[in-house]
Amino acid sequence: MMVEVISYYSSRIPRAILIATACFVLSGGCAGSPYSEYNRGLQLIQNGDPIAGESALLRSLTVQTDNAEAWNQLGILAFDRGDWTLASERFKTAVHFDPLSGVYARNYGLTFAAKGDYPDARQWMRKSLELDPQNADTLAALAKIYYLDGDYKAARNMAREALESEPANSDAAKVLSLLPNASE
Repeated sequence: MMVEVISYYSSRIPRAILIATACFVLSGGCAGSPYSEYNRGLQLIQNGDPIAGESALLRSLTVQTDNAEAWNQLGILAFDRGDWTLASERFKTAVHFDPLSGVYARNYGLTFAAKGDYPDARQWMRKSLELDPQNADTLAALAKIYYLDGDYKAARNMAREALESEPANSDAAKVLSLLPNASE
């Protein structure tokens, strides 16, 4: 089939460009592209191989260090392992490269919550909500942080706000079910 394509286009496109394009397509893209390793890393993670996925994401960062989403994905992997310090560093880097992402700010805040540092966790959740005010996942996370810190009134308010934004948000519903006098 490749021969047919080359012969068809050979009179229209210079042969060197055609061969280079064909090789590029057949090889799956530019081998040195940070996106090839980045995409490979995401695929490996989705296929259940987080260790190989993490290695591929780290390789992608050697070419493009400012890929905020790669840093975020690496933070998620560290968080899932319970490595709060590494997760925090990686999310902080994601926030540095994309300070307008509410998701990255929320993820960074979750590392403080995991360490029991609720004041800093609340600060980053509020920053996340400044960037994305109706994000139900952030509202539910903040509700849980208030609950864990013993501020049940604020927890109830945040959980209700999360459910107004996304009625099926199970995290917010769970927080409400844990609160004393949840029917208030």
